[in-house]
Amino acid sequence: MTKIAFAFTICTATERGKLAAKQITLGATVDYDRVKWWQFEPVVETSLEVMADRLRTLALQPKRMIVMGAPLAGLDLNGRHLRRWANAETATLTAPDRAWLPLDFDDVRVPKGLGCGQKLAEAALFVRDSLLPDEFRGVRMIAVPSANTGRRGDNIARLRLFAALDRPHPIRMMKDWTKGAASTLDLPIDAAIIQTGQPIYTGRPVFVRSVRTVEGQDRREGVEDPVPRALHAVILPGDRDAVTLVIDRFAPKLAAIEAKVNHVARACGSNWRAFLDAAVGDDEGFFIPLTRGIGVAVRAEAHADEIEATVTAILALRADSGRRARYGRSWVLSTIESFRSRDDATRAAHKRALSRLFFEETRAP
Repeated sequence: MTKIAFAFTICTATERGKLAAKQITLGATVDYDRVKWWQFEPVVETSLEVMADRLRTLALQPKRMIVMGAPLAGLDLNGRHLRRWANAETATLTAPDRAWLPLDFDDVRVPKGLGCGQKLAEAALFVRDSLLPDEFRGVRMIAVPSANTGRRGDNIARLRLFAALDRPHPIRMMKDWTKGAASTLDLPIDAAIIQTGQPIYTGRPVFVRSVRTVEGQDRREGVEDPVPRALHAVILPGDRDAVTLVIDRFAPKLAAIEAKVNHVARACGSNWRAFLDAAVGDDEGFFIPLTRGIGVAVRAEAHADEIEATVTAILALRADSGRRARYGRSWVLSTIESFRSRDDATRAAHKRALSRLFFEETRAP
């Protein structure tokens, strides 16, 4: 019998007023707060049932989220810390091998009706048994909603699957597997959460209801959570409890795609239109070339509408209807925003580093 071990770290936001969850009001969504300081709590759950209970609890705790990494040995767990893992000298989190895999699906097309919040379990079963590789089929795993579950249309699902694995794997290799699945199977899986300290947001959005006075009477307006509380974490039925992950399944194909994309990037430089024209479609697929091309366009300061129009024109000639729907306007704009946010964060970090350097130089004897 496979020993289940969901090992992870709960991170609690310690800054006053800041949340690790989105806020949603009528006609508007406030994105996640930029939380700097966190308190860490390492956790190991040893069954699907207990892990599901943990996720149901976390769903109602908007100041908390989880990461795959573990606190650095000797770190004061009563203190608050930056969430760092890339630089060994400043890291607060380490990357032990893990025996579980989170799969984050963005705008996956499902049969009509399964996109609504009340159909989370049915949508998750469709994804598990119809879209993922054979080793996932019939395996019990946990389905949880993401922030936009039930808000994309009746045939568009957003959800996460938490799958136990029959053996531990390095986090980096699981991220590569997920990137390969996204590219090779053309699945809308976001591999970003499979990193040592990357947030896996577990809290349900804070659905804010406003009060407006109309002709002397208060009228409550806003939105309700489209996902019932009973579906905050659901164990999908099956005959096995763990996936035997073929960790190198997509490695050759992923390496070929990235080699081709890198070659095109060197040839095209900052000419993002030429990059997209040369890289998208054919054996290189769509996800990686489109993502890289949009990144080049953002750094060339192209306008969002211009980028979206170019992507739409290329897909109209080279993609089937399913891919055109998946890589439509909302996906393009979301990808643009992701690159812009990342670039803003990089510039801010660079500015802080220069400020520290200047301060140290002015203090030097």
